[in-house]
Amino acid sequence: MKKKEKIVYYTDEISDDFSGNKIKTKQLKENFKYVKRNPFHHAMAWLLYYVFAVPFGSLFCWLKLRTKVKNKKALKGFRRKGIFVYANHTQKGCDAFLPALAVYPKRNYVMVHKDAVSIKGLKNIVLMLGGISVANTLNNMRLMKGCVEKRIRNKHSVTIYPEASIWPYNTQIRNFKDTSFRYPVELDSPVFAQTIVYRKRKGISKLWSDKPFATIYIDGPFFADKSLPKKEATKKLRDEVYNAMTFRAHVPENYAYIKYVKKEDENAQ
Repeated sequence: MKKKEKIVYYTDEISDDFSGNKIKTKQLKENFKYVKRNPFHHAMAWLLYYVFAVPFGSLFCWLKLRTKVKNKKALKGFRRKGIFVYANHTQKGCDAFLPALAVYPKRNYVMVHKDAVSIKGLKNIVLMLGGISVANTLNNMRLMKGCVEKRIRNKHSVTIYPEASIWPYNTQIRNFKDTSFRYPVELDSPVFAQTIVYRKRKGISKLWSDKPFATIYIDGPFFADKSLPKKEATKKLRDEVYNAMTFRAHVPENYAYIKYVKKEDENAQ
């Protein structure tokens, strides 16, 4: 018997969120400590990231998604340089680990929503794992920018989800703003696109779940056009990443486990 198609209706592809989070968001304190200077914190962060998060997070995502990474060779030659990675936001749990899997052994940091540091007792763990919370004040924006610059200067990678909100298993690349692309423009840093697409389950694996498996495509590097004014260079860089992600989203294997439909188009279904 044919399974009923899963459809989710949305109003605004930029602001709608389907993560299912019920976290009470707390605003960051003024002068939020984006960069910790405590040696113990650094030691624990290294241990937590490389000994626990990367191996166990990767194993969890592989068991759940049978993750494959394609075109990782694009990162070759950038191990000793800080990079930015822009990815589509389609997994509630694994999106914290998939970028680390893709860029390993480079240390990865991820721009996260304030929700990620709003859970009591987990804030320090999120920071140790590489979370960089989105700022809520002008002063914190300055501190956040300083943190991003430090990570790039130290030859790490910084992953940004420009779609901002999570749409589970979405196979389309949503429209996103160019705001976050000002960082690589200002820092003259290489940019890579990370696009997750989904493969329909086959064989015996279909017996216990109909959720698809995942393939990650890496594209780049992309560089800011220095011949353009900063605003135009930022938009051009955004468009190049968006086009690369959209191209990957159209690979034949990309399977729509959930179909997202705009509400005004409901009657057309």
